Amino acid sequence: MDGEYSVYFARDCGGVSDGRLRELTLRLSREDRARAERYLRRESRLMFTAARLLLCYALEDCFGIRNAEIRAAPSGKPYAAGAENVCFSISHSAYSCICAVARREIGADIQKRVSPSPRLIGRVCSPAEAELLRTAEDPAAVFTDMWALKESLLKLTGEGIPRGLAAADTADYPARGELLRFGDEHIAVSTYALPGEKGSVGAMDEGRVITVAAEELLRTGK
Repeated sequence: MDGEYSVYFARDCGGVSDGRLRELTLRLSREDRARAERYLRRESRLMFTAARLLLCYALEDCFGIRNAEIRAAPSGKPYAAGAENVCFSISHSAYSCICAVARREIGADIQKRVSPSPRLIGRVCSPAEAELLRTAEDPAAVFTDMWALKESLLKLTGEGIPRGLAAADTADYPARGELLRFGDEHIAVSTYALPGEKGSVGAMDEGRVITVAAEELLRTGK
């Protein structure tokens, strides 16, 4: 793994038959199979399964870890049991998914670009962010960047923000965030920063992104 982290990215995971989805689900752990089966919507079940397979792919590719046991911390944040200094974060949106892996705490999120309504801006954005959107040349792109970065920050800490997404101001939050766009898909990654360290947002180095063909991931795994 080069640099501080790497991002594994799989697109177009939707072309899976019901029979193939059942086969893929059998590759999950008992706990993850039970969780997948609780999803009522087929898309949610498929993308949970694809994201878990992508996680297994990334853990083996980066760290040589096979058949990792994924557990949840009291905060709900997942981790690989028995794997010291191995951190990851997974996310999916529509039929794309990502997995960011690192030797330090990390949070990652992927979002499809969305045009924000005034109601959505009020729910998600701080007053400073809402003002930034008001003058933005491309409000949809800026809003989706903000949303993805906020979600990645929540996943970084695993603690959540009781007052909601609007309480996380992407300009002032004490963590570093990086962004990358693939068409209408926006990826954000946050890595751990010391308390009080000023946050910043920059462009992610595309060399960090390892594209995994969906047909490879869903056909054979790693």
